[in-house]
Amino acid sequence: MPMRVIGMIGVTPPTSAATLHVIEGGLSPNYVAEAARAHEASGFDLVLVGYSSSSAEGFLVALHAAARTERLGYLIAHRPGFVAPTLMARKVATFDHLSGGRLALHIITGKTEDEQEGDGDFTPKAERYRRAAEYLELMKLTWASDRPFDFAGTFYRVKGAHSDVRPLQKPHPLLWRRFGRRFGHGCAAVRRLCHLCRTAGLDARTHQTISRPSGHP
Repeated sequence: MPMRVIGMIGVTPPTSAATLHVIEGGLSPNYVAEAARAHEASGFDLVLVGYSSSSAEGFLVALHAAARTERLGYLIAHRPGFVAPTLMARKVATFDHLSGGRLALHIITGKTEDEQEGDGDFTPKAERYRRAAEYLELMKLTWASDRPFDFAGTFYRVKGAHSDVRPLQKPHPLLWRRFGRRFGHGCAAVRRLCHLCRTAGLDARTHQTISRPSGHP
């Protein structure tokens, strides 16, 4: 199985000696660029760009960093449910082209109920897993369809959906999800639709191994 060496970039200089820099606390464009270049120079494959209900927007942070690096990939945390999956499909494809194929998505369903509610989502976590699975299904369908299509699910319904832009990476960027078992079928469905990852460390040089799920590209 391939292995990726993954770091994490924050958005402002740390206020302590912590080795894990999170995406919270204002925004310093210069710091973002310097942190990304330091990771690239140190041989990292990817950096995680996190997500919280109060932080700077991760896609824009990553796009800023990508424009100032050449090889480093960006593993962007994304919570299904706040952006329509068809729009997200186009957003991912656009970013993938603008960054030269250096995008991967880390699919998450929310840290805590209170934090999720800060962005207006009061859906229970078990249901968020089921929603995420349908979201990923529709997003992949958008990338794969050559002509307009209809979709009717439990959480999403579209008619005549179509995308003019396809991801640069084929068939699409890596979709990452940490192993989990707590929420039954919904969690299992998300795992089947993602490229599975296993966290082997949470320090400044995080190692994760990826395996492609059977039957999914």
